[in-house]
Parts: sequence; C-alpha cells; structure tokens
Amino acid sequence: MNRSYAFVSTCSHDGWKEYGEKFVKSFIDHYPVDAHLYMYIDFSPTIKHERVTYRKISDCYGLDDFQTYIKNLGFSKGKAIVSDTHDQAHSPHIIWNASKFSFKVFSVEHCVINSTEDVVTWVDADTIAFQDIGVEFISSIIPPYCLLNYLGRSEKYTECGYVSYNKQHPDCRKFVQDFADLFRTGAIFSMKEWHDSYIFDILRYVYEKFNNDINYNISFEVMEYDHVFINCSLGGYLDHLKGPRKSEGKSRQADLKASHATAYWSAA
Repeated sequence: MNRSYAFVSTCSHDGWKEYGEKFVKSFIDHYPVDAHLYMYIDFSPTIKHERVTYRKISDCYGLDDFQTYIKNLGFSKGKAIVSDTHDQAHSPHIIWNASKFSFKVFSVEHCVINSTEDVVTWVDADTIAFQDIGVEFISSIIPPYCLLNYLGRSEKYTECGYVSYNKQHPDCRKFVQDFADLFRTGAIFSMKEWHDSYIFDILRYVYEKFNNDINYNISFEVMEYDHVFINCSLGGYLDHLKGPRKSEGKSRQADLKASHATAYWSAA
C-alpha cells in the first residue's frame, strides 16, 4: 500500500538557533525523499527547501486565544500547582506547563486538517536524524489499520516526541480536534497533569475503549526504559536530545540500553 508522509514540528526562534536548524537540515539529508516537513514558527527561517514548508504558528485554530487566556495564569506555565495529592504538588515542573505544550497540540491539529499527505507524524524539533530513513520503515511503524502510533512507557506517560496520525483512519480528524479542544476549552486544568503526553494518553485510552480503535506501540519491546525513543527501532535512525542533551549534542551512553547496528551509537 503506497501512502504519502508528512512530518510536523515547531520551535521558538531561540530553539531554532539551538536545535531546530539542525533538525531541519537532518530532515533534508536523511528523511525519505518523498516526505514533506511542515514547520510552525513565528520568525524567518535560515533554511529554504522544496521539501520544507513554513507555516505561521498563529494560523493554528484557537492557539492565540488560548495563549491570551492563560497569559496571566502563572500555574499554566509550570510555575505552581494547586493539587495537594500529586507527588510534584506545589513545585515548579514541566508537567504543569500547558502553555509550552499547547504549541505542539495545535500545530498537529492544523497540519492534519490542512495537509494532503496520508500520514502526518509529529517529531520533536530537538531530534536529529543521523542515518537515511527508508519509507518502508516509516510505513512499518504505522500500520494502515491503526489510528496512530506512539512511544509507550510502562512506568510513566507516553513519550510524545514521535507520534504518527493515520489520516486514512475515520477517527483521525476527530482525535486531533478533541486533543486540541481539551486545551481550547481549558478542560486540561481539571486533569491531574497538563502536558501533552498525559492528555494524549487519556484521549488514546478513550478512543481504544469506546471506539475500539487500534494503535501501534512502537516501543512495545523496551517500555521499561525512560528514554524509549532511542531504545526502540527509531534509535537506529534518530536521536532525541531531551533536556540537557541539547547542549551536550547527543544522548548519553547511559541512556542506551538497546543495540543498534550503527556507527553513531558506537561512538556515544
């Protein structure tokens, strides 16, 4: 089955200078030649390419209104928390940063609705492709009968640095709209955590239970690890520079539990 593939991401201007430009370069160099990248930004990029389209982040449906709504709510930016029972209660933490993660959620919705490709994959802009990625591999981790794929972890929420949405599935558009609506309406603030991965898992469970949708867990063999991204099959092609790894330029040797037949990791 021949399908077309799009990838989507976003970053700030500072993020572009730190890691986003490298991400786009590695997309051009290593992603399938028929794949297209949509970057949602609010600045002028330094790279132009026929396989990369830049869209204004402000075009995303309701994003500006959401950001305006929470502008003066310090708790929505990871600065404080009202819960008395959560183990991170009353401490600044990224899991409360609804503002930061809303850009991802709204970009995904806009891209799914406005792109022509059959599959739209979110990829964090702090990832680097170090080896050519074949379209066969991309296709293998998003089976045509699945609504989406994801990087599941056994001890915590999903790693949402790579998520594919199958637009040929009848529930795809509704899923991304429901995802964004949970932010648009402020419903996320009634939940235990306010970041995209936690909300994604709740919505995924709902679709699996009530719609009988099937989703593909890319990391099903390595769910016990925290850094599942590089330990599953994606790690044969991509590195995810989470947190301080951005400045270090590479994931750490201690992160890698799996074995990948590539020189990139042998030099880690």
